[in-house]
Amino acid sequence: MATDVLLQRLRRSFVPSASSRRARHGKSLSLSVTSPSVASYPLSPLPMPRRCETCRNLDLWRDTERLPGHTLATLVDGVRLAQLGTAPDDSDCDLCQILRRLHVDSDDTRSGFHTLELRAFPLVPHIAWWAHRRNLWNGDKQYIFEPDDLTDFFLAVVPSDFTHAGDKDKSRLEKLISEQGLVMWHREIQRNTRLFSPRVVTATFDRQVVIEWLNCCKERHPGCHCGLGASPNLKLIDCFSQKVVAVDSPGAEEAPPYVALSYVWGKSNSAFAEPAVTDLMLSKKVPQVVQDSMKVTMALGFRYLWVDRYCIDQQDGAGRNEQIMHMDLIYQTAALTIIAAAGEDESFGLPGVSTKRSSRQDRLLHERFNLTSSLPSPRRSILRSRWATRGWTYQEAVLSSRRLVFTPEQLYFECGSMSCSESLNVSHEELLRKRRPHLDAFVSRSLLGSEYLSPSHHLASVPRHPSDHGTTRLFLAYTQCAEEYSRRHLGFDEDALDAFSGIIRRLECVGSFPVHHVWGVPAFIPSSSSPKIARPTHTSDGGVNHTALFLAALSWRHELHKPIRRRRCFPSWSWIGWEGSAVWPRPSDVHSFGDPERGVAASVQLCLEDGTTRPLLDVDFGGPAQYSSQPKALLLHTTALPRTAFVPSDSGQHMRLENGASLRLYPSKEGMDASKAFRGIQSGRYEAVRLGAVDDDAYLMLVKWSGSSWTRIGLLTVNKFHLTYDGLLTAKSFKIK
Repeated sequence: MATDVLLQRLRRSFVPSASSRRARHGKSLSLSVTSPSVASYPLSPLPMPRRCETCRNLDLWRDTERLPGHTLATLVDGVRLAQLGTAPDDSDCDLCQILRRLHVDSDDTRSGFHTLELRAFPLVPHIAWWAHRRNLWNGDKQYIFEPDDLTDFFLAVVPSDFTHAGDKDKSRLEKLISEQGLVMWHREIQRNTRLFSPRVVTATFDRQVVIEWLNCCKERHPGCHCGLGASPNLKLIDCFSQKVVAVDSPGAEEAPPYVALSYVWGKSNSAFAEPAVTDLMLSKKVPQVVQDSMKVTMALGFRYLWVDRYCIDQQDGAGRNEQIMHMDLIYQTAALTIIAAAGEDESFGLPGVSTKRSSRQDRLLHERFNLTSSLPSPRRSILRSRWATRGWTYQEAVLSSRRLVFTPEQLYFECGSMSCSESLNVSHEELLRKRRPHLDAFVSRSLLGSEYLSPSHHLASVPRHPSDHGTTRLFLAYTQCAEEYSRRHLGFDEDALDAFSGIIRRLECVGSFPVHHVWGVPAFIPSSSSPKIARPTHTSDGGVNHTALFLAALSWRHELHKPIRRRRCFPSWSWIGWEGSAVWPRPSDVHSFGDPERGVAASVQLCLEDGTTRPLLDVDFGGPAQYSSQPKALLLHTTALPRTAFVPSDSGQHMRLENGASLRLYPSKEGMDASKAFRGIQSGRYEAVRLGAVDDDAYLMLVKWSGSSWTRIGLLTVNKFHLTYDGLLTAKSFKIK
């Protein structure tokens, strides 16, 4: 009844007065046709809104009813609906409040005076453009929009000289939509044929929305769930009995369907004191996020929930390590992973479950059309969450087959084939009925996954050079994940490798050419257990230069002007040995990796704990001894730039050679610049050790003498042509820890 009263009031607010009807046939027009802004909850009778004079004179129905008649060419820069003059600023006017949120930030560099205009933009073409990050207005025949694609619009307030020809204008419009959401215009008669439509987000968790997403994935995406079998010694929470139960995994092909939880632990270490004892009732002090996740698990028709705090015995070191080794299986075989991307830690809970979501969703209702907000992008909220800053949660999300994210405003779902926001409904039936390739990237784009680690993705099936065993794509897969992970933080330095081990394990199992690691640095060397590829007998084997690949993997650098901190429990030459954002070279193909110098064959040896050394190519990564967890020192037989090759450098990030070359310095040592690096090299305390080349760039590790060995303190890059001068480089060996 309350809703009916409200709708009647809203519709009456769109009915023109007698004087307004006369104005259609004569002189001026003064018509109030806008509706109040309505919060999506609670929906109760509201008093008629107060409107300023400008908003009272807007006739949205008259101005918008002609929108579907436009062609794409006339819609590029939007259709002007009204000239607003200055920014809407009446705090008591409900429509002014909406228009203010639709205002694209002005450009201070614009010349002259420009008024503001309310414009309507075609929804589907803009969605296609955002997904492809390219201009779709230049007649590209790959993108042919159907008439049905030009029936829905979104509104924005832009300067009068706004144009899509300007990149700044396009980026500002995209920023507005990310921060405020789309305010979509649509006709009610199109309800059954629309690709995209706004959905009203309720104050509480709507399980039906999630069930629809899950059913769509199960029915149409067979590759999203491979069923790899149960993880050994798996324990789960029985949400009905609230006990931790053991899964009889020995010999079992699959675990019972279960949901996994990814969340941020609290600052207290009390969680480590709770052993995962089977058939033991959960304590009364269960964190709110776990309580809420149990409710969601049961609401979606599941019984079991996996939570690391209860399902991994934190006091059993061996058992804990075993579960960490199988973290990829735990998350990939979960039917769904709940991600708590709201609040600071486990005490906050899931929005909409134990607490109501408080976001405001603007709506203007009319008997012929509606204006509805899609809310700010959940992707933006996820990326800004504390959950997205934590190290452990990275692999938990990437390794999952299906992800359900709880943000403060709405739900977000992602699998290997599609992504969905609760406030923006996507008609997958309509997409199946009529294929629209230009929308594939938008529907399937992933925020939390990796194209290389998707269960349905197989590196072995990717076309490549006959001599390339997928190494280039594996190199990119590994380093892309490592780059994203390196931007996150951990509570304990010693967890740095464990929190990435699931990613490594997954990459070891894909493609025909396995990737192993030495303290987190990828080593692309077949093991004795790899039947498809013979063990290498030389530095270069079958077109793949194994040593050059490892040297390229050592050629990581820290991003400039980002905080860096040393993790002394790991080697300095490994990116794991540092907290800070790391970046790797981007090879174009397997032939991009080069030797340190023509005629000089570099070699890499591992210095073992007993004082002996072993060539990297002789290490059997598939054997019983896992050298990735033992040797902390590398012995590099390579070349280095002598101190006489350098000339004085000013402070900054560029060093100079006497042959005119300029080297870019990427320090890992706080306070390091080019002048300090030059003085260190001249004193003999520093050395520039040649690693290798990727495409046209050569990489040199900057190391510092530490008494008995060298320590990495930075990276230098230079065009490899400048290092080909005869006699420039000197052959040397370096023991680096």
